[in-house]
Amino acid sequence: MQASKPYEDRLMGLLESMPEVERVERASYDDDKNKGIDLWIYPTNGTQPIAMQVKTDFNTNRTGNITFETVSQAYTDKAGKVGWGLTLDHADRIAFIVPKWDVAYIFHSDQYVRWCLENYKELIPKSVKNEGYLTLISLVPLKDVAGMGIEYKLPPLMCNEEKQKEFQMARI
Repeated sequence: MQASKPYEDRLMGLLESMPEVERVERASYDDDKNKGIDLWIYPTNGTQPIAMQVKTDFNTNRTGNITFETVSQAYTDKAGKVGWGLTLDHADRIAFIVPKWDVAYIFHSDQYVRWCLENYKELIPKSVKNEGYLTLISLVPLKDVAGMGIEYKLPPLMCNEEKQKEFQMARI
């Protein structure tokens, strides 16, 4: 199981509890891989669904930073893949979940990307090792962007005992 899934489930529960939200659905594999969309949020007023990218950051509680991804898959021997920070044109919102604080910060994607690009020279670049490639990111001080978004307390996860055990393991 992906460690971030229980937190995404909690975010979905939060969103579904909002009176202006009719329902929330996980995006298709195609939407996730090709458009960077993790969730579809359907408003009760019948307007267009809201596309959301979700990032779970297990380090924010220690570093005070969230991320801005510029290269998703950087290789030394072939072309890489542009990161979500430069391709968020499909997602209306981006949510950063901070598990240790049990919160999610939700931003309008265009505002977050614009701020990151305008302040790019001041951001700290970093590479993150993955299996067979690197991901290139910039560290974004949460204190500098928190006012652009909304902080939400995540609800407890309501699930069966098996899922609760998986959730507890993911927090370790």
